[in-house]
Amino acid sequence: MKSTRWLGALALAVTGIAGTSVGCGDSGDTGGAGGTGVTATATTVGVTTTKAASTGTGMGDGNDTPETAEPIDATSGMPVSSDIADINEDVDYFTFDGNAGDQIIIQITAHLGTDPQEDAYIDSVVTLYDANQMQIAINDDPFPRLNQQDSSLLTVLPTTGKYYVKVEDFHHFDASAPQPMTPPDGAYDLFVGGFNPAVLLNEAEPNDSAATATAIPFTKSGTAYGARLPFGKFTATDNTDWFKFTAPSDLVVDPGSRAEAWFTFMPGTKDGSGSTSELASVQLINATTMAVIAESKPELDTGSKLSSTEWDPEIFAPITPGADYLVKVVRAGAGGANDFYYIDFIPDVDSNPLEAKDVDAANNNDTAATAETIATMTNATTMVDQGFIEGDLSLGSNDVDQYRIATSAHTKVSAFCGSQSSGSGNRNLKVTLLRGDGTTVITSSVEVPDVGADLTGVMFAGFDVPAGENEVVMKIEQSTPDAIVTGRFYHCGVTFFDP
Repeated sequence: MKSTRWLGALALAVTGIAGTSVGCGDSGDTGGAGGTGVTATATTVGVTTTKAASTGTGMGDGNDTPETAEPIDATSGMPVSSDIADINEDVDYFTFDGNAGDQIIIQITAHLGTDPQEDAYIDSVVTLYDANQMQIAINDDPFPRLNQQDSSLLTVLPTTGKYYVKVEDFHHFDASAPQPMTPPDGAYDLFVGGFNPAVLLNEAEPNDSAATATAIPFTKSGTAYGARLPFGKFTATDNTDWFKFTAPSDLVVDPGSRAEAWFTFMPGTKDGSGSTSELASVQLINATTMAVIAESKPELDTGSKLSSTEWDPEIFAPITPGADYLVKVVRAGAGGANDFYYIDFIPDVDSNPLEAKDVDAANNNDTAATAETIATMTNATTMVDQGFIEGDLSLGSNDVDQYRIATSAHTKVSAFCGSQSSGSGNRNLKVTLLRGDGTTVITSSVEVPDVGADLTGVMFAGFDVPAGENEVVMKIEQSTPDAIVTGRFYHCGVTFFDP
């Protein structure tokens, strides 16, 4: 599990699905502004919606089984309100009619506070079943999770007919889950419908080469560019899909940081989005030089695909405003009858504060003595002190970056870094926390490729700050970098706190 995220929550706009198939197959897509067949007015749900009063009356409320499922209209564009009366016992079922090829989102809105993981609200799980009550797809936390707990399932219906949606709390789904101190508010809104065409981008076939790549346009809202949701289907065993985009030349970048593009990929199979194929790799490529800047691909411990066992497979890489890029999507295996994928894509993200000292031999951060200082900020709610940094091991395997962070008199420290887990070409990134003089090791971690370098301790308990120590040094180094992926970036966060 990744303990540190660098992005804000993403609210996805959705619409009611059309009464006929949206035609999401390769032959029916037109590309451009979201493809064909998605109609109705956008109704934003998720973290921006206003939750209506619950209509549920608890267990025995009339929709506890598939046979008593509450009918809903997936073409209305409106959520329905219900309630989980007991997180360990109550289950709600809903049913709707859909068509083969309908692109839909099933989304829960329960958390309305400032903390999207607050125990005062249910931790939802949604499961989609076909007319025979066979599981098609499931979602606990959304992809990307971004510290959210409200379920969000993106899928494509495989056949025309009746479907069932089960809503439950995670404590019903997994009876071993630790119980909250106080029973949570069980009220929630359920939305089943289509995507906002301003967000969804259907591929335009043929797009099986860089020359025929589907263009990804962006829409600006205020000073920032909004997210896009590229969608594609694989039509052959060796099918590879390509997209292209130009990083907006007027990206607003905070001083001391840089522009970043960010992608995350929905897992497939019935234990994920319901796609009958999964992704073997996704690459971000410089369209001018064809250099691979970043790549997300599986490692030996997860087989040959970006599987649902991985945690938020992603690319989170620097981009240059005005430059042209390609995105190459490769399928895993032979696939099946309903092969599709969705990619969350945000082109307008500021990085962590960027390292400033690793310029040349005379101005470097290679040693504890020349370590660059990371400024910290206090979280007014939790009273922890946090510092963030981003850099590049640009000099290859011999480069070492070191940073100095004030402990602010706290007794515990934790840290997290992502590099290969974010698509970088760094390999076996090693992160070490040392005493302020750079000698004694407090703790060390080598990055797990699809997770990151985790120095948070058991149950995020952190590690002891040595008594009397006013500063900690974080040392970042790597082994031999990847021969194909040219990016050498990393993102890190350090937290000081008290038990």
